[in-house]
Amino acid sequence: MNRDQVTAMRVASAFGAALWAVVGVRYGWPLWVWLPLGVVTLIGPSVVLPFALLRLRTSKEVPIVPPEPVRPEPAPEPEQHAVTGIRLRSAEPDYSFLFSATVHWRPLPDAPGLPHAHPAGLAADVLLEQAGKIAATAVAGDTELARHRLAAALGVVRADPSGRVETWAVDVRLSLPTADADRLHRLAEVRKEQEVWERERDYERKKRAYLGEDVLKNPGSAVVWWLARNEDRMPEVVGSIDDLRKLTAAAHDTRPPEEPAARWSFINPAHLGDLRDADGAQQPTLFRAFQHEMSVEPGTNGGGDIEQQVFSFIEVTSPEDAERARLGGQVARVLEDNGQHELATKVRDRYGAESA
Repeated sequence: MNRDQVTAMRVASAFGAALWAVVGVRYGWPLWVWLPLGVVTLIGPSVVLPFALLRLRTSKEVPIVPPEPVRPEPAPEPEQHAVTGIRLRSAEPDYSFLFSATVHWRPLPDAPGLPHAHPAGLAADVLLEQAGKIAATAVAGDTELARHRLAAALGVVRADPSGRVETWAVDVRLSLPTADADRLHRLAEVRKEQEVWERERDYERKKRAYLGEDVLKNPGSAVVWWLARNEDRMPEVVGSIDDLRKLTAAAHDTRPPEEPAARWSFINPAHLGDLRDADGAQQPTLFRAFQHEMSVEPGTNGGGDIEQQVFSFIEVTSPEDAERARLGGQVARVLEDNGQHELATKVRDRYGAESA
């Protein structure tokens, strides 16, 4: 208590003593009544207060020991129950997993109703119900993935619906019967082989359609296809026209056209050597090409069709003017030797070939 508080206490004591004197005089109390009351009021607080302060200080110095908290009774140690070889249906019909685990369980306090006769079975039933739901969504071939999912879900502590036990599982194992595993492996191999076979068949079908409907649509398409793949061997395609015609006819299951050699039977074989290359060597390939190009009926003497075919043969075979003049002279000699004088003259005039 500080000085101001002591002063206030003394003023209050004096005021109280004076109040007793006023009341005693006012109401005619005897002196021996109000005088002792005034004296006690005046000096009482000064005598009692120090003892009260000393007691208060002493009580503050004694440490207050808090009461010990009420500790709940420790939960009972969990018991174990092993489940092995339980079949759980997978997401695929006729395929089931084999499930095994160690079930931990313990009774719950204040369980309602009568005690359960087989609490271990009750705990196992709770976990098996959850395991069955998870396994039903797993593919039979994904055994390891399903096992991880089961271990994560069943490791969570849960209570049974009746509130009698709480349970969880450890050491979760999941497998597929050996026969089913082998069967799934064989089916997977068959599916992969079937996919390869279907893709190869589709590729072959597209290739046949490309060859039959595009490349071998007609002899002209076949020639253009050959030239596109052999741009630097253009003269050789002329000698292959007959083979391409036969191939086109066979692709469409039709009769091949009449052989140009038969149509141009008036060409004397003794003149095969009249068509020569730039080095003077005989060119039977060029002569066969000439026969192929001449696709009109024999006996036509200088008709428009035969002229165009002769001109086309010379221009396709010899792109340069000098080569055309040389080949034109050779073709003109062959035509004259076989009685085609008018056509031979037209060939020489068109390409500037010299007369024999």
